[in-house]
Amino acid sequence: MKKILISFPVKSYYLEFKNVICFLLKKDYQLGIILSWLDSETEEIAKLLRMDCQVFLPPKELCYIDMTNEKKRGNEKQNKYQIFLKDFLTTIRAKSYVKKIIKDFSPDFLFQGPFHSVCKIDNFLLNFKNAELKKLCFSYSSYAGKKVKLTSFKNRIKENSIPKAYGVKYSLINRLVSFFLKRWIISLRSQSYFIFPPHFIIISLITNSSIKAPKRQPQKMYDRYYAFNNMQKKILIDDGIPESKILVAGIPRLDDVYSLFEKNKLKKFYKNLSLKFNQKYVIYNVNPLWEHNVKSRKFHFDLLNSHFDILKNKKIKIIISLHPLCDISDYVYLESNTNTTISRKYNIYELYPFASFVLSHRCSTNILSLTFNKKVLISDPMNLFSNLEYQETFEMYKLDTVILTRNLLEYDEKFNSLYNDLKDDKHSKIKIKRASSLISNDLQTL
Repeated sequence: MKKILISFPVKSYYLEFKNVICFLLKKDYQLGIILSWLDSETEEIAKLLRMDCQVFLPPKELCYIDMTNEKKRGNEKQNKYQIFLKDFLTTIRAKSYVKKIIKDFSPDFLFQGPFHSVCKIDNFLLNFKNAELKKLCFSYSSYAGKKVKLTSFKNRIKENSIPKAYGVKYSLINRLVSFFLKRWIISLRSQSYFIFPPHFIIISLITNSSIKAPKRQPQKMYDRYYAFNNMQKKILIDDGIPESKILVAGIPRLDDVYSLFEKNKLKKFYKNLSLKFNQKYVIYNVNPLWEHNVKSRKFHFDLLNSHFDILKNKKIKIIISLHPLCDISDYVYLESNTNTTISRKYNIYELYPFASFVLSHRCSTNILSLTFNKKVLISDPMNLFSNLEYQETFEMYKLDTVILTRNLLEYDEKFNSLYNDLKDDKHSKIKIKRASSLISNDLQTL
């Protein structure tokens, strides 16, 4: 029996790939799952997986830390020697942990998402030398490639959201090591930052928990890459990945959507959203600016309210899709508008195929517009798309399905244009490739 080891450093990877797990369990595979993130659901997910899989829960210090705490830590003055020693010992422990898993479980295949880190479990897994171990990379987002990584980091510099300790000019030590770690630095105008804390970079180079190309995501060390669609395949090829290593498998999370096309389930779907059967609706995909600590609560809700001042008078139903970080209690007031409902049961993947069009922001789920051929009206409150480099980097925003708006007047005008162009035909069943099946079949060829 072939063995497959799957690593999930963040919950979003698990959510994207769990349908593949279910499919592989029906085949003749033994699965080992590493869950190296910590939140309120980790134990519950581990308990569920243990029914059919061997589950590895690393010690807390080896798991990915909360980004908010990382930023706070990066802005505080601390004893550098104590920090270095503590993180060095933790990295050594991660190395031993991975070595033991590989020895005890002895996998034939390793599945990872396109992680971007140093000194972590995933780094040791990818760098583990075993000629017989096939290493496979699945997608979890439409964002991929070196250009996207660079542009996203530069935007974080603009937003002042990078910890101060990452700065080249932050300390004398940072200035000194910058001469030897130039490929780990990204600059914008007069500001230069290390991609990771410099002491972590040094530790990773010492312990073989580094990444070969710091400005690339994913790395070029996999035997197979599973892409969402041809657009993502092109991005990977442009980034130097051989076409022979790429398979367009589709989006695993969409495998669940198949069942919704059954008439009885579709009736329940519309009823749950307070809609008549086949009633037209528009998705409003909430931009979690406040929840992601990008903007203040006031800015976030002022923007949201300005949109709904426009939308509340529209004659079509607005279905709100909340980001997982959003607390529904902060948004229920929007349902005072008679044409507005928050989707409590169905996520945006399930809402997409039956929507008339989508109101969104710079979100990875916009890639669904390609699968379901939906128009996406994008609000750009931070004026990112006025930057030519940004437009050229994100292939998605060059698509015919995407409409960018720079202000509320444009937002209103473009909404009305999309609404007036709606047709009366009912939803037809959209053929979706079952990604789980394609990935499973592909394993037979490797």
